Amino acid sequence: MTMTGSSGTVQVSSFDEGWSRLQEGAFDRVVSLLETGFRTAPKFEPGVWMELYTTVYVMCTQKEANWSEQVYSHYVSSLETYILTHVLPAFEQRSDEDMLVELSTRWDNHKILMRYLKTIFGYLDRYHVKRAGLPSVQNAAVLAFRNLVFEKVKVRARDAVIHMINKMRDGETIDAKLLKELVTIFIEMGQDEESVYERDFEADVLASTSAYFREESSRWIDRHSLPEYISKVEARLESEADYVAGYLHPSTKEKLLKSVEKSLLEEPMHNLLDKEFSGCATLLLDNREDDLSRLYRLFSRLGDKGLEPIGSLVQQHVLGEGNALVRSREEEVQKGSSTSSGYIKSLLEMHRRFKGLLAKCFQNHHIFQRAIKNAFEDFVNRNIGSSNISEMLSSFSDEVLRKNGVKLTDDAREDMLDQIVDLFTFITDKDMFAEFYRKFLCKRLLLSRSLSEDTERSMITKLKQRCGAQFTSKMEGMLTDMNLSEDLHGEFLAWTREHSESLPVDASFTILTSGSWPAFRPDECILPDKLVKCMDVFSRFYANRGSHRTLRWVHKLGLATVVARYSSRSYEITLALHQALILLLFNSEDRITLEDISRKTSIPVSDAKRYVFSLACGPRQLLLRDGDDSGPVKGLRPGDLDPADVFVYNAGFSDRRRKIQMPYLLQKVTEEERHAARAAVDDDRKHAIEAALVRIMKSRKTMEHAQLVSEASQQLVQYFTPQPQLIKKRIEELIQREYLERDEKQRNVYNYVA
Repeated sequence: MTMTGSSGTVQVSSFDEGWSRLQEGAFDRVVSLLETGFRTAPKFEPGVWMELYTTVYVMCTQKEANWSEQVYSHYVSSLETYILTHVLPAFEQRSDEDMLVELSTRWDNHKILMRYLKTIFGYLDRYHVKRAGLPSVQNAAVLAFRNLVFEKVKVRARDAVIHMINKMRDGETIDAKLLKELVTIFIEMGQDEESVYERDFEADVLASTSAYFREESSRWIDRHSLPEYISKVEARLESEADYVAGYLHPSTKEKLLKSVEKSLLEEPMHNLLDKEFSGCATLLLDNREDDLSRLYRLFSRLGDKGLEPIGSLVQQHVLGEGNALVRSREEEVQKGSSTSSGYIKSLLEMHRRFKGLLAKCFQNHHIFQRAIKNAFEDFVNRNIGSSNISEMLSSFSDEVLRKNGVKLTDDAREDMLDQIVDLFTFITDKDMFAEFYRKFLCKRLLLSRSLSEDTERSMITKLKQRCGAQFTSKMEGMLTDMNLSEDLHGEFLAWTREHSESLPVDASFTILTSGSWPAFRPDECILPDKLVKCMDVFSRFYANRGSHRTLRWVHKLGLATVVARYSSRSYEITLALHQALILLLFNSEDRITLEDISRKTSIPVSDAKRYVFSLACGPRQLLLRDGDDSGPVKGLRPGDLDPADVFVYNAGFSDRRRKIQMPYLLQKVTEEERHAARAAVDDDRKHAIEAALVRIMKSRKTMEHAQLVSEASQQLVQYFTPQPQLIKKRIEELIQREYLERDEKQRNVYNYVA
């Protein structure tokens, strides 16, 4: 066949003639160029490329005899002959780095050869290679080198590369360019088979890396503290990431770093964290925030399995510190301390500190959130003496929210309320907190001791965000009642003017919705006629408004301002209504026994003791107990007073202030109120459990006992943790009231009765 090319007419009369031309013009000339380093061999002249390519084209497109198969076969054979005669002998008597240099050089030469030959024999790829399913011209050249050269030296090359990497890790100088070239060979050997790099190189590099760092970890543990160790690990991980980016395939990075992490962190984890004098417990004890942050950063690379042990140590540390606080408070109680504000402040400060540690060192990770939560729930909910955390925290909240309580700026107070609500979330008996909180709120509002309505609403909003609107509905109702009462007072004054009703004394009345406020024990004390008339006028006004509600008077929550003359000076004294009733008795009598005070005011003797004690034995002695000429007996308590004790008007009383505000006895929760609050909570819990049981059974119709108890507990745990025995009692009660029934065949199964 004859074809005209750019350099003239190309004729091929036989295969041997054509191949001889290709062998001499392509293979022999390129090999000569490579072997002489492009110095002495003749260069390709213009037009030679096209002539050789045209020769291949003519041999592969003849109609009489298509020599494509023979050309491809001879192409592969010539490549193998070149490798066997020129390349392999060059590796003889070479070892270590010389062998690596030779391998890099020979592969570079082979790639040059492939580029030349692909230009000449590229026509084979267009038809013959595709039809016959053969490797392309370039891949065939790669396979020839891989099978004849790479397979023979890959183990030595791989081991030498690993040795170079380890030398680099030890800080020794290496030929970085050579290392990169050798790794590239392993990558390029797998152009048609990706597993070559992974199988013949990467797997052994990873195994060597594990062994290297396992040995290094063993040395470091013996020589260094935990902070020093993790600093070294952090530096190692950074350098290894740089090595991978500089020399290895990108796919190796994650695998190699995981191998390093396993050897340096995962395997020695427990020995590291429990290290004496420098382990995780010591870092927490010394508040080593930088080291704890580094510890978290490193072990978070292992996922949850790396953080769980640290979380466990954090929980133990928090629990230990919390237990110490509880023991300290128990000792204070045994010594007679009655105030718990110091204990609550310590809890708040402790939680604030660990909350900051959680954010700064542990990035608010859920494992550490759970660890701190579990620890606080463990010790916070322990009863101390006769008090529980619900009562103590609500009492402290009262100090923050009332006048003359904790002195704080507005921003500091808001922050303190946030801390209180944070601590509140750990309380299991949240319904108990709500009950005591309402009692303190009631006294703040009715005794005008609240800082402001905005502050009260801010606190209630924070509680609502944590527990929902149902939890705070009664508290919000109390604030609403106070606002409505102010409006009502204006209407009352307008009504008295309209109906020409005169009031003997200035009086205001607060209407409380019984469902929102704590339950009050009725008190039928004997009131002055002037006050009785005021009450009668207000009752008629309230009835005329068309309201069908019944008024029930609660006198013990009232306040009064009286004008009293002592010596030559008058004082305006604001005090509780019952205290005022006792003082008014001395307008007509100079000496009265405690028993007579109780009888003439209808105040029970137990309550009268407290009120009289505050007037006669407190900081301001408006009255005197007969016989206490030198002042109150030290250590005297209200319960020590006797009904026969005589009290007299203290004519010698004086004070630098003209307006005096006596301490309100109702400001604190009494033991009687504590019992009442707990009883109210217990009663509410019964109703809540029954309501939950009915809701569940109404939707499920039939349930086993254990499943019903479990689901009811899950629904109620937001407010309190019900005991299984209590749930069982409520189930029995619902069966008796025919809301539920036992299954006739399975006694542990309940059916809902529609």
